[in-house]
Amino acid sequence: MSGTSRAEAAASGALPAFLQSCLACATVVFPPRLACRSCGDDRFEPVPAGPGVVEQVTELPGGLRIASVRARGVLVVCSSTGALAEGDSVTVIGSPGDPAAVPAQVYLPGSAHIHNSAHTENEGTP
Repeated sequence: MSGTSRAEAAASGALPAFLQSCLACATVVFPPRLACRSCGDDRFEPVPAGPGVVEQVTELPGGLRIASVRARGVLVVCSSTGALAEGDSVTVIGSPGDPAAVPAQVYLPGSAHIHNSAHTENEGTP
């Protein structure tokens, strides 16, 4: 299965997924953290999760699949209703889109709010 572009994912009604990148050392993390696990800094910026590679898939009753996906070096747990296999390239999205429009996409719950709150979380703190 080939990966999909961000434009194709957006056309399906999906929003992009975001991870956090430490402003001091550029370590990428998910889920969001208060301090960087590498350097302890508390300043982050949102970065698009971008494409990922499926490392493991579990199929649940009803056709839902839970996939471990490596994106930007971070292992994230995503869901999908499309057919997935280990090694597949996928687009990591932050909100469910139409799986029929772009089958090679996986949904990362909780990632869309990183972009929306990134500019207000650290403002006004000493």
